[in-house]
Order: sequence, then structure tokens, then C-alpha cells
Amino acid sequence: RNLSTAGEAAISSADFRREELSSKEQRKLMALPPGTRVMALTLYDQPERNGQYGKIVSYEADIDKYEVLMDQDWRLNFTIQMSQDQFAQRVENCTLHHVPPMKSKEVELNLNNDRCAVVQWFP
Repeated sequence: RNLSTAGEAAISSADFRREELSSKEQRKLMALPPGTRVMALTLYDQPERNGQYGKIVSYEADIDKYEVLMDQDWRLNFTIQMSQDQFAQRVENCTLHHVPPMKSKEVELNLNNDRCAVVQWFP
């Protein structure tokens, strides 16, 4: 194929490289980094930990699981293996924009330009 610009060549090269990656390499490339704050959501073997916070220690691409050190267990250095569907990433110190006001019987809530921590998002 004859490419007319350097930009097209770069895109073509990036596309080619993406195709070369195995699914394991792709998962590793897209994994959340160590130190990322998370909240346990669906730990069926340890339901008492659901809703608790921790941080990612490492990612094992072979088994597609994260090692997570829960906040309450940091002194014991006890980690739990979780798949990404078992936790929600906690995003600290962010500002919300363009969020429609929410109304209930008791309160009207406008979150625009407020500082917050996002734990779950369902677009």
C-alpha cells in the first residue's frame, strides 16, 4: 500500500503493532497501575469486604486478576485477588461538569463544579 503522508504511516504502524499484541499483552497494557484506589463490589467468598476500600498492588495478566491490598489489612500485608468486575476504581479529587440536577422528595442536588471522589459510574 502506498502511504501519502507521514501521519498515515504512523497510524498504519500503530495499527499493525496493535494487531501483533496477544490478548495477554493487551490486558497487561490496559491494566490499572499499582496504587490505584478501588472499592470491592462483588466478593462472593468474602461478602463482608464488599464496600471496603483498598489499592492495587499488582496485575497478573496470565490469570487476568489484580492483587488488592485492602485498607483494613495493610498491617498484615494481606492481599485479595480480584477480577476487574469485582471492584470499582475510586477517582479522587475530581470535578464534575454537565451533570443533570437530581431531585428527590427531600432535596434537590446539583453536583456541577463540586469537588468529589467518583466510585462508580454507569453512563
